[in-house]
Amino acid sequence: MFKSLYAKVILLFLAIVVSILGLGYYVISTYLGNYLRDRVQEEMHRVAVSSIHLYNEMTDESFTLVLKGFFLPKSYFLNIYRFDGGQPVLVPMGSNATIDVDPSIVRAMFLNKQEYHGPAYPHYDPKDMSLTVLGVPFDHNGQPYAILLQQDFTNSVKFQINLTIVLLIFLLIGSVLLFFVSTKHLMKPLREMVRATRKVSKGDFEVKVAATRKDEVGMLAFHFNRMAGELKQIEQMRRDFVSNVSHEIQSPLTSIRGFSNALKNGLVQEEDRVRYYTIIHDESERLSRLCDNLLKLASLESDHHPFVLLTYPLDEQLRKVIIASEPLWARKEIDIRIQLEPAVITADQDQLFQVWKNLLDNSIKFTPQGGTVVVSLTRAGKQVRVSFMDSGPGIPADEIDKIFDRFYKADKSRNRKREGNGLGLAISKRIVDLHKGEIHAQNNETGAVFIVTVPVKP
Repeated sequence: MFKSLYAKVILLFLAIVVSILGLGYYVISTYLGNYLRDRVQEEMHRVAVSSIHLYNEMTDESFTLVLKGFFLPKSYFLNIYRFDGGQPVLVPMGSNATIDVDPSIVRAMFLNKQEYHGPAYPHYDPKDMSLTVLGVPFDHNGQPYAILLQQDFTNSVKFQINLTIVLLIFLLIGSVLLFFVSTKHLMKPLREMVRATRKVSKGDFEVKVAATRKDEVGMLAFHFNRMAGELKQIEQMRRDFVSNVSHEIQSPLTSIRGFSNALKNGLVQEEDRVRYYTIIHDESERLSRLCDNLLKLASLESDHHPFVLLTYPLDEQLRKVIIASEPLWARKEIDIRIQLEPAVITADQDQLFQVWKNLLDNSIKFTPQGGTVVVSLTRAGKQVRVSFMDSGPGIPADEIDKIFDRFYKADKSRNRKREGNGLGLAISKRIVDLHKGEIHAQNNETGAVFIVTVPVKP
């Protein structure tokens, strides 16, 4: 339940609301408490001074009547003490309630002749205004007196609670509105991505979502767009792969079917039979090589391809590759130049042999009659660098990054009539990747150069 985004947002919202209300109540109650305490002190002192003035001007009976009638607010309790025989004595005030106060506090006022404003008993909480009293000593008819005031805070507390509740309600409404506005803004790109993922699931890889935000949602949108673009590219590669495979298979099958029908129906002259048989044989070999390369590439791209590491001299392996390809370069009278430094590496010997064979055959294929192919090996730190440089037509700049794709052929500059199915370089790149190396091609003044860099130890 709590794994969904909706539940998490709700829990986050509740936590925010509770935190805001708790903080708001604390701030408001603290502020109002301090405010009311200050106001109460001022008001009680004003009432005490006015009451002393009236008491000095009136008799006890008159003062009591005035006190009950209109002078003393209903929330106040007032007592008057006189100091008689070293002890404070309460002056009768009719039905006026007696304030519960520690006698020692009253006695201290008389002895010290100082005002007292604090709790009615020493052990009371000084912040509790309902337990606070104000005592002011004064002289009446030449005798020491003291007035004691206490206020009933029931109405004040109700006012404080009501005001706090109202303010908290406004805070709650404000936080709810802010939450919905922010959530709507936050969820908008997520809703767009949900709609976009539905389109992607149906094969529409043209979809894009806005990625203008700089937060995690913006990063998610950016990577979603990137993923959609890569899926589009993969889908296009899949279509091209199917199309190319169909073409590469259909072409030799068409030749084999055509020439075999001609031989079957006796439409071929005796002197042409050998040539027809040769064509059928060559096309069968071409079809067999295509199937072998497809199986090889599929095996390399799987997670279960055998990877046997051996430590061996790489320069000797390159010499063996050159010797194995001698019929190809000797037929075209190509000058093979080698620049090999001694180097020992740990790698899959058979797989790298396939890489060197593919690259050397590719260089021979595109080198003209009597041209030159240079094979070099150098060591740089923990890596070795192998290059194959031909004297062919080179590779167009806009196609140099595509030649390692499956079935890709640089047809414009490299004659498409040459043998090959466009899988050799793709297989080579995959093998180099498995060895955590790099392979790339570039042009120079005389032709193309293929450069492979692999670590001495993977």
